[in-house]
Amino acid sequence: MKKLLSITLAMVMLLSVFTVIPTVGAEEVSSETTDTVQTDETVTSPEANTEKPSRFKQYGDYTYEIVGDYAIIRQYNGKDKKVVIPSEIDGYWVKEIWKFAFSGNKIIEEVTISHTVTDIRQDAFSNCTNLKKVNFGKSVKVIGSWGFYNCKSLTKLNIPPNVKSLRSNVISGTSIKTLNIGRKVNYVHPYAMETNTLEKIVVNKHNRNYSHKDGVLYNKRKTSLVTCPRAIKKTELKIPETVKKINTNAFLMNKNLKKIILPKALTKIEDNAFASCKKLKEITIPKKVQTIRWCAFANCRKLSKIKFESDNKVYIEFGIFQNCVNLKSVTMPNFYIEELNVGGNFEGCKLLNSVYIPSYIQEIPAHDFMDCPNLKSVTIPSTVKKIGKQAFGYVYYGKNYKTKKVSGFTIKGKKGSAAYKYAKKNGFKFVAI
Repeated sequence: MKKLLSITLAMVMLLSVFTVIPTVGAEEVSSETTDTVQTDETVTSPEANTEKPSRFKQYGDYTYEIVGDYAIIRQYNGKDKKVVIPSEIDGYWVKEIWKFAFSGNKIIEEVTISHTVTDIRQDAFSNCTNLKKVNFGKSVKVIGSWGFYNCKSLTKLNIPPNVKSLRSNVISGTSIKTLNIGRKVNYVHPYAMETNTLEKIVVNKHNRNYSHKDGVLYNKRKTSLVTCPRAIKKTELKIPETVKKINTNAFLMNKNLKKIILPKALTKIEDNAFASCKKLKEITIPKKVQTIRWCAFANCRKLSKIKFESDNKVYIEFGIFQNCVNLKSVTMPNFYIEELNVGGNFEGCKLLNSVYIPSYIQEIPAHDFMDCPNLKSVTIPSTVKKIGKQAFGYVYYGKNYKTKKVSGFTIKGKKGSAAYKYAKKNGFKFVAI
């Protein structure tokens, strides 16, 4: 379990540019946020497009192709710092900039896209590390996944007014501080804004699907919080009381927030919603929350205080507080899961030394308190009927995730209970109470 969850989190934090998680789709297209995801372009790792079939032709510094009644730019071969995409080649309107057409160019500093271009395809300008300015033509409707990925010198981008979709990793790895979203955007991919420099998101007031407040992106009615910029210049954020859902990756890897006040109306916290918030110290889960998805608060290494306002049942998946290494004590929430063998919710909480298990708890999933070396004993009530594999009393060691028992680990409970059976099966000391 540790290996599975650690790899999952590592991919989320460090390799998110290779990942597409299908999740929250168009916002406010109907009266509520939907879960329908607009199909994105195929995502592959950035690499130069070297294919040059015979149907391709040359025009100055461009390799192009004629498709129907328009031209597609396949590759740029020049060495200019300022590039103007032509509107016409050999009597054909230039409509598309194809995948990887400029990818990896280290010379270009400014590009002007003609008014005939409607589509900028996947990775079109990825890894253009000196690109500082993009002048969009008025007809651009599509900016593909990874479109400006790793354009490290790019500090500002105004999404063209006719673009409807912000696709995965479109500005990841840039130095953009403010992102202006046009009036027609109706879909923002959970990995669209993977950049550590983003401080503020501004939405055109005529956009029917999204809105902003204090630089944070919401759906139009502010019932869903979509994205909080990683470098937002705040240490405390109070989320509007209208918000019912925190979207996938909404606060992922936030750099500055120490306290986030969740609204009373909140019912759902999506995957990785607060994962790896670098400075988050405390969190209170409102009593109306019904669902907390996988790794929602994982790797919040400063998190020391967790409070659930209600003992109502909450559906959880796995790893919700995994690797919260500063957490010392916890009261288990009243949760339910689909599989006893999937847990790890407090796995890797290295300083955890006290766990209170209320009488409403009936199951403790596998690996839930795995690799908590300071947790030396636990009292398990007789209401607990099932305990998953290595839920308590084990730690990892070595490079291959081998496991060993916590020395002197003690379980307290009633003789004949699930706690008694778990202690006997695993060879732990049992104290009858």
